[in-house]
Amino acid sequence: MTRPPHTPPPQDEPAPGHAPLTDRHRSATSFDPDASLTNAEARAEAGLPRPWVEDTTGTPVAGEAIHPAARIFVRGPWEMVATGVITLGVFMLMQPFSIALYSWSFLTTLVGTGMFIVVSHFPERRNDG
Repeated sequence: MTRPPHTPPPQDEPAPGHAPLTDRHRSATSFDPDASLTNAEARAEAGLPRPWVEDTTGTPVAGEAIHPAARIFVRGPWEMVATGVITLGVFMLMQPFSIALYSWSFLTTLVGTGMFIVVSHFPERRNDG
């Protein structure tokens, strides 16, 4: 059976110049995280407690106190402030009235951009009803 030169060989057929894979090689090349453990390591791992996974949605548990900073540092209002600082820096760059404003325009725009990057990682506002 001849194949065009651009098609790879099927999975069961070895590549040209390579020996065919045995069952031992197939099990070694397939992903199994426990395949490299010795019997003693496997017994020791079986005795370890499994990690407890908490709720990762960020919803507070009933009776849990919400930190005051969680109410202050929410994304929406701070993104508006950062956008305002960027807008102010661009305005300072384009105005023809003051060289002092022009001198500080790049730094103002840079601070606003950095602020926006940081603020975009804040959590969303919660709708607590």
